Amino acid sequence: MPRAVRTGNRIVLWLALTALIAAGGFVVRAAGGGTTAPAQTSALTDNEVGRLPDAPMPGVADRGAVPTTTGNRSADERIRDVAVGRGYRLRGEPLDPMGSYQGRALQTQAIDDLAAMQAAMAGDIGASLTLTSAHRSAARQRQLFLSQLTTSAVTLRGRSVTNGEIAAGLADDVLNHAMRIAAPPGFSRHHTGLVIDVSSGGVGGFAFASTAAYQWLTEDGYANAMSYGWVPS
Repeated sequence: MPRAVRTGNRIVLWLALTALIAAGGFVVRAAGGGTTAPAQTSALTDNEVGRLPDAPMPGVADRGAVPTTTGNRSADERIRDVAVGRGYRLRGEPLDPMGSYQGRALQTQAIDDLAAMQAAMAGDIGASLTLTSAHRSAARQRQLFLSQLTTSAVTLRGRSVTNGEIAAGLADDVLNHAMRIAAPPGFSRHHTGLVIDVSSGGVGGFAFASTAAYQWLTEDGYANAMSYGWVPS
């Protein structure tokens, strides 16, 4: 069951185990994090859980407009509509300059907690936690999404789809298939600089769930991850 941890007057979401596996082991920094002992947990209703992922993230500016995806206005509007229908929401960019950690850009408030969590995991079980992705600009997310869109189109139809097909709603199956893997630009939580993808011993993606690192992060209701200010996405 999805639950939430209360830290002071903040409520921070983490999702059920199946959601973590489906997300490929993504980890989101909890608002208010820190290296304190794990907090008590309490169950929330489905409606409460559904609202939590869209709560404002610390240090993130609202995004005013949806970035372009294909460059075709009608096709982009259809992509936006499908994304919103799937539950995607526009994500902002960090308010302040970001720091760099292991060659990746992150909000500075997240870097110390990530380093502490990596050290704790290594000390407890001798496992590594490698940062494989962090902040992504809208331009980088556009590249990823368009690449996945092409892959999905070829998988489902054996060919690419046109902007006209997208705009007319004739490629929604392809859009939905692509959005299982990649968000359109402007809709990725990675834009916030508070979200990371991780691997362990070279094992990431869906297979990350088979690693000792995953077990350490998720045991006892994600107590280890939460104690360093991180929650599964």
